[in-house]
Amino acid sequence: MRILSYTFIFLGILLLIPLTGFAWDYPLSLDITKVSFNYTGNGVAITLRKNNGENIISAPEWYANPGGEILRNDHFAFIKGDVPAGVKASFASSNPDPTESVEIAVDTCSATSGDGFENYTGWSLNNGTITFPSGPLETEGTFNTHNGTSVKSSVGKCRTKFLWKIVKVNGTAYSQDIGYTIHDYYTLLSSPSSFAYYTYNETGIPWTDALDLACGWASGQTTREGCIPLLTDSLYNYSKIKYIDQNKGYFAPYDTNILYFKVLLDSLDNQNETKLDCYALSSFLNVLSYSIGFPFYNNATIKLTPSSSIITNSIRPAHWTYDETFTWGAHQIISFIDSYYSEYVADPSAKVYQNGSLILAKGDITYNTYLPLLTSSSVTKGSRAQTYIYHP
Repeated sequence: MRILSYTFIFLGILLLIPLTGFAWDYPLSLDITKVSFNYTGNGVAITLRKNNGENIISAPEWYANPGGEILRNDHFAFIKGDVPAGVKASFASSNPDPTESVEIAVDTCSATSGDGFENYTGWSLNNGTITFPSGPLETEGTFNTHNGTSVKSSVGKCRTKFLWKIVKVNGTAYSQDIGYTIHDYYTLLSSPSSFAYYTYNETGIPWTDALDLACGWASGQTTREGCIPLLTDSLYNYSKIKYIDQNKGYFAPYDTNILYFKVLLDSLDNQNETKLDCYALSSFLNVLSYSIGFPFYNNATIKLTPSSSIITNSIRPAHWTYDETFTWGAHQIISFIDSYYSEYVADPSAKVYQNGSLILAKGDITYNTYLPLLTSSSVTKGSRAQTYIYHP
């Protein structure tokens, strides 16, 4: 009997060992490994491409090894003022207790601005609860947006820093920091549904390379009327480009509404100065506009065609330090509303003289007012056309 009693005691101890082995050790061994923004059910995050259009960004945008080595930290985007449904985050532990829940809080902290991304603390997350029902594996929790908070309410480039920390273990108060994650993202004016990648028959997926420029140049704006002047003026003054007379379409094929955008971006990355003609410049402006949500039917190129040639007045081309006159076979600009003869226009290729002063057409001047400032030649205005991206 004594031997049998000892046997039962020994078996009981063996049954208890797995539970004891999985019990939390304090401090908890817990690392954040993934943070997802553009996931199924989020509802408002916008899919993006990166690396000059080569790759689509997918969730999780932030990914790290247990222990803290960051393997990926991609950008994402929302429409200005959006209230994201929430954020999904994954956690890993080498020694969890599968029977006890962990409540995690997320503090929005001040971040150091950099690379054109500004600190933004107006978006906060609610607490979330995680469990490890299968033992020492990765698990996931959802952290909803806190009531009354949202992403930035204007166009911009934002940086938000989250501190993830344990506040309860199995319902009992406990305090332990897990770690920080920092996220850079864009806020757009509207849905970028006109951003069309002709090569892949793809629309509505803007490139981070375009958003880096457009959201930076139009930062703080809430309307088309506020964005267009800044986009046009910034493109005209962009230090990496210079106007060239009738380049005949290395970046925008002559007499088309196609932009070789990846080729253009590669050139901007690899050269101190990239020369663009009016086709490339106007198409570039359109693509920047589309990327933050301008619809093509309000934002299109028009081609000006003369009976013989366009002889310009004295003008100041983009990134030139002196005035010049040109003889063009045609010229392309941007038109902003559907009225055929009275729409407002933008022309990032050159400044013109009005009452003795140089001005840039940036969506604030009508076609009928602008044309005689540019030339006295008789021209025929072509139909309005959407700009498409193509990778030859």
